[in-house]
Amino acid sequence: MIYSPKDFVIGLTMFNRPDMLFKTIKSIKRLNVEHPILIYDDCSTEIDYSKILKEIPRASIFRGENNSGRADFSMALLMDLFLNTNSKYLILVDSDLIVDEEISEFVCRRADETSGVFTLFNTKSHPAHSKSNDWLMKFNIGAAGAVFRRDRLAAIRANVPTSSRYDWDWCKYLNEIPIEIFCSERSFFQHIGIGSGQNSGLLSGDYGDNFYGYNKENLPNLLDEYFYKQNEINIYLLNEVHRLRLLLDAR
Repeated sequence: MIYSPKDFVIGLTMFNRPDMLFKTIKSIKRLNVEHPILIYDDCSTEIDYSKILKEIPRASIFRGENNSGRADFSMALLMDLFLNTNSKYLILVDSDLIVDEEISEFVCRRADETSGVFTLFNTKSHPAHSKSNDWLMKFNIGAAGAVFRRDRLAAIRANVPTSSRYDWDWCKYLNEIPIEIFCSERSFFQHIGIGSGQNSGLLSGDYGDNFYGYNKENLPNLLDEYFYKQNEINIYLLNEVHRLRLLLDAR
């Protein structure tokens, strides 16, 4: 079955980091198809909603009463918002990802090849255990870039308590049933949040393998964040060298 883009809700969780957020939003805007956009704001203090709606007027924004304290909890709240819609699939997007412009065509044509749970973010931190056609099969995937069919997500929300390791918990639940977790070999998301966030770090952060969507805006956005973090490291090293030199001179 070939779906319509309207069958796939793009669900975005956000908390502050406006510069990063708008890189994500502009990459979603460039998709130029009518995916419904559902945004859960985890009680930000630095975000201007009018600027978001100027970029994507069809977005529905929901604000939490209090900060949940962790991305896993805001992700679960976004899932519940999705289950109150009539759409067929939820695509989870963090506010530090950039999106490949070919994602819509892929999900509309290929979603029915899966079990109803798959990811479009292929990262080595979640290794594959086997391969089926051109899909990888994984025991665990992160929330960023994950896609859920409505019935699968409803079962997860009914059977898996929200926790600080929620993505690991619902993966364990699916493995025990068992329901296969699919992963596209090609990443349709790239992680640019090198400097901050739960899965960040210049060498330790999650990166999408085989991401081809480095258009004239996405590549500079990635490099901006990379070199920003690199500069932080260089400044730290220079300060440490200077501190050690002062200690040696004092001797």
